[in-house]
Amino acid sequence: MPKLAYPRRFSRKNVLITKGGTAMSKEKHGTASSLKEGQLAEFVGAGTKALILISAKLGPRLTHIWANNGKAMEHAFLSVFASPPPGFLKRITDKPLILDSTDGSEILPDADVFARILCDLDIGEAGAATEATPVHVYEIVNDATFKQMFGSLNADVEKVCLTQAQIKGFIKKHHQWLRRYDCSTLFLFKSHGKFFVAQVCISSSGKLALDAYWLENLHLWDAECCHRLVAPQLN
Repeated sequence: MPKLAYPRRFSRKNVLITKGGTAMSKEKHGTASSLKEGQLAEFVGAGTKALILISAKLGPRLTHIWANNGKAMEHAFLSVFASPPPGFLKRITDKPLILDSTDGSEILPDADVFARILCDLDIGEAGAATEATPVHVYEIVNDATFKQMFGSLNADVEKVCLTQAQIKGFIKKHHQWLRRYDCSTLFLFKSHGKFFVAQVCISSSGKLALDAYWLENLHLWDAECCHRLVAPQLN
């Protein structure tokens, strides 16, 4: 058998030889071992059975949503089976920003700060009065859904909600912290007993636009855009 010529940056102990004779770094790829006969079939069989049980519990609406979001489903599977990611968010405020107290009466669809309102969801419910509230701003550092983002701050997502009046207050008082140039700043809030995410964008012309989504929306938000998220300071 001819000797393999190893690149200088590899030592023999850090090189893995594949069946085709290709040298790969163990440090980069890990020690590879092919699946034993029947392992793939066993895994797929168990996974299929689990998915059937899961779909029965999800019900028709959520099952349909997942079925049409293959990338999000793949991401969800890998987040369970692979090593956990280092996190979805990075805090970018050293000290909390303070929101002024509100009477809770203002709602986002009536806010005078937006040039465009794209939302067609029923979010027109006023909130409770609030005292001065410290908040922090985060940037997304790994692709994530809304539930992954806000859930990474607290499993009880109600604790990371703001009222619609507080969101408007943040936009007016801390405008400089909003993500610019068609990227997004996200806020979690509650209306009519359901959770929504407000998406605020600033165009290159400086005009603000508002959209809103269900918290359950399965879209994966791209970390490369460095979208931002605002949430109350947690004790």
